Formats: sequence, C-alpha cells, structure tokens
Amino acid sequence: PLAPLHNPACLLGVEAEQSRLPDIPHIASFDTAYYSGMKEEAYIYALDYKCYEELGYRKFGYHGASHKYVNIRAAEFTGIDLSDFRSISCHIGGGVTIAASIGGMGVDTSLGYGTVCGAPMGTRSGDVDPEVILQLITRDGYSPKAVKELIYKKSGLLGISGISSDLRDILNAAEDNNPRAKLALNIFTLSIRRYIAALAPSLDGRMDALIFTAGIGENSAATRSMICRGLEIFGIRLDEKLNADCREEAVISAADSIVKILVIPTDEEMMMGIETEEILNNLNRRTNA
Repeated sequence: PLAPLHNPACLLGVEAEQSRLPDIPHIASFDTAYYSGMKEEAYIYALDYKCYEELGYRKFGYHGASHKYVNIRAAEFTGIDLSDFRSISCHIGGGVTIAASIGGMGVDTSLGYGTVCGAPMGTRSGDVDPEVILQLITRDGYSPKAVKELIYKKSGLLGISGISSDLRDILNAAEDNNPRAKLALNIFTLSIRRYIAALAPSLDGRMDALIFTAGIGENSAATRSMICRGLEIFGIRLDEKLNADCREEAVISAADSIVKILVIPTDEEMMMGIETEEILNNLNRRTNA
C-alpha cells in the first residue's frame, strides 16, 4: 500500500461495514482527490517517462480533506471568495503535509506517491537522497523490508531525537538543553519552512494566507514561531503575542504582515460528511431525473 501506516486499518473498516450494512450506499473519501487538478509539471517525477506512463509513478498528495476544510474556513474567515483564495496550508501532526491551494483545490504539495516524503514526521523520515537508500541496501546489507521499517517507523523526530515521536516530549527535552532534541526540532521546522518557500511560486504571484492546522499546527505556539522565522521575505510576519495567546481559530499575523497567518482547527470528518452529502444528493437527483 502507498500509505502502509493507514491503509490496512481503513480497509478493515471498509470490509467490516460492507459486511454489517450491505444494503446501504458506501462512500469512499480519498485524500488524494483534493489534488486532482494538479498540472503535469507538478505531479510527474523526472524519471524515465515510462515510469509514469507504464508503471503509474506520480505524485498524489495526501491530507486532502484537512487542507480542503481549512481553506474553506480560512476564506470565510478572511472574507475572500474561495474561488480566488490562495494559500499555503501546513497540516502538522503525526503526519505532515504542506499544500499550495488556489480556489479551494490543491495545486502542489509536499507529499508525493507515498506518505514518507516531504518534511520529517513523527516516525517517518521525510525527504532522503535516493542514493542513501541504495547504499543502505547494496553496501550496508539492509533488506527492502528493513529499509521500509527504517524510513516509516524509526526515523523522523523519533530517529533524530532518540527520545520520542511526540513533539511535546522533544520540546520539553530541548528546554532542558538536550542536543539531539534541539537538532530534531531545528531539522523539523527548517524542512517545513523550506516547503513553504518552495510551494509559494505555485500560487502564481499572490499568497492570501499561511494556515496552520492539525495537532502540532493548532497547539504548538513554539513550533509555529520557529517555522515563521525567516519567512518575512514572503511578506509573512508573525505577531508573537497573538501566537502565544492563540487557543482557537485565530489570526496570528502582525498588523504589517502582507500575508495573513491563521490557525484553523481541522475537521476532516466534517469535510468527509459534507462531501458524502453532496454525492448522495447527486445520486438522488440522477435517480429521480
């Protein structure tokens, strides 16, 4: 599976509900659908074209329900029509996705074919030079299974810090001057900053909002502060007091910030419910036509 930490449990749920409730419609909500409008140059890897054309390797993107929900709320919050709203949203939790969106649809993102690339995560490595993977197998004796275990379950914040995959534990250790905790925190936030910078050109010249969401994005003022350092070049300026005081949906940007910085609690279940209602309504209209 492309998402080995997620797909097995989801498939068990699908099978269980189909068995228990065979006579009602079953709707599948795909996190990848949010990125269905990406241009080829954004989703095709610079490998031999046959890898895409014949084998299907391409960027898909994930956490689409979260990014869609927070973009809808952010557009409402700022008073900008969603059809013209442009943002970079940072879903930062156990998994991390940075997405550029125009008109409520993803145009580029940090996650790709699978769910281990992009910024480092709780236990996932994020971007690694492919040569490192090749050397682990050909020189160091790692099996493909061992490499998969390494990059999905033994890397990221856990692998760097040696302490925990939970950022709260790492922040506490960093305050106690644990050097590897500090290193993990610096690598984590630098990588997210890099992706914000890399995705900015996908917005075609204007960024209305930088959005923070998910467990860390919503609740860690210290992490948001570290991520925003150095982004002034993009017109992104954080108000440290608003950031520290934030406890719910809020604007945390400084008065002179060109780009609004928002904290929007995500609600992926609500987004899936809204989309399910739309699908069922469309089915009913077709049935009654």
